[in-house]
Amino acid sequence: MCAVLQENFAAAHNAAKLKAVELFKNFLFNMDQIYNAKISDLNSEITDTYKGFEQRYRNVLQAVCSEERRQLVAWYTDALAAGTGPLPVASASIISLHSALSAEAAERFEERMAPYRETAAYGAQRAELLLGVEGALGTRQNENRKQTELVLTEALERVARCYETASHRLAWQGAGVEGDNSEMAPPDDAAVAEAHNSAVETCFSAFRESASFAQNEPSYRVFEANALEAVAAGHRRLLEVSRHAVEEYCARISRREVADMKRTLNGILLPVEDDFMRHAINNATTEAHKRYDAVLEHYSADDIRECRAAFNDALRAQATYYEDANLRQVKETSQKAVKQAKARCEREAVNLYFTSSLEARVREIFDEELARERLSAALRQRVISFIVATDPDVRELIGRGYSFTGAIATAVSTALAVVAAVACVCGGGKRRGARSY
Repeated sequence: MCAVLQENFAAAHNAAKLKAVELFKNFLFNMDQIYNAKISDLNSEITDTYKGFEQRYRNVLQAVCSEERRQLVAWYTDALAAGTGPLPVASASIISLHSALSAEAAERFEERMAPYRETAAYGAQRAELLLGVEGALGTRQNENRKQTELVLTEALERVARCYETASHRLAWQGAGVEGDNSEMAPPDDAAVAEAHNSAVETCFSAFRESASFAQNEPSYRVFEANALEAVAAGHRRLLEVSRHAVEEYCARISRREVADMKRTLNGILLPVEDDFMRHAINNATTEAHKRYDAVLEHYSADDIRECRAAFNDALRAQATYYEDANLRQVKETSQKAVKQAKARCEREAVNLYFTSSLEARVREIFDEELARERLSAALRQRVISFIVATDPDVRELIGRGYSFTGAIATAVSTALAVVAAVACVCGGGKRRGARSY
């Protein structure tokens, strides 16, 4: 539908009105009285008819301008979609293209609707055109924002997965290990740090590449911060896994070295001289420490502190065990001397009252009896201390005596009791004498 110009419509109205008046006048020729009476009615009818035609004209003009506006908004929407291409894109490119397209849409409207520039429909539809363009822009921007956040979310998730996989793989590769092979050494601190740095570089390069279009978007910084936090959390997990692996590895090395020490000391035919036993234990302990330190020297002291303490305790426990085993064997091979020493101790114990005296005499007797077994003085003293500490018969015999402090306390208590009793007796006699006066 094509609207006619408003001035043409007015001119046609005026021409038609003049023609109608002329025809009316000719029809009532020489009937001036009737003409004059009815001409006003004719003018009223013509005016009403004109108003009806004018309203229909405005409606047609409104429809024409509206259709043009609709077509231009559709053109703008398609051109904006085609110009920006598949989403997401940088929002700045959408704004830049919008500026050019919106100006062109307005220019096209003004050009096509120029004959109706002075009409109300023109102004209203031009304003609606601009609103429609802005609405289409907003829709495109919202779609782009959603797609951008979707891409950033996927990039964030890929960073987390990438770091988790790459850091562990690189760390264990650096240690010469594939997967969870527990027989191999876990990565040390340097390998973990190198794996972390390499994984961060690799994964963040992929993140920035996939999200490069969005680096100037407001949401980019938020997702980048979330990606950094995801990597930090992955790094903490990597350190924790590595620490546990080092602890377990350290425990395996400790068990291995303790077992090697036991095999070495088990090869000694007991009993032996105390100096020889001590020397063997010290050598085995030193070798265990050397091998232990050589294997674990690259690991953090904090990670193996507890393990090292437990290892040292285990070595000391083995040293004590084999020292005691040697002394027990000496005692077993010297049973005749031990029995004779116990018998002598029983006979002489009745003459000694204090624990210290009993223990000293027990040590002398055992030393004399064990000297017959051709044991060195140092070994005899070690065996005697072992017997005094562990043999129940000897412990019971020594326990019969009084301690020096206990004896003094008993004597003092007895003396005080005697003094109190004497004072009571003397005091009672005086009181009876006093009452006799």
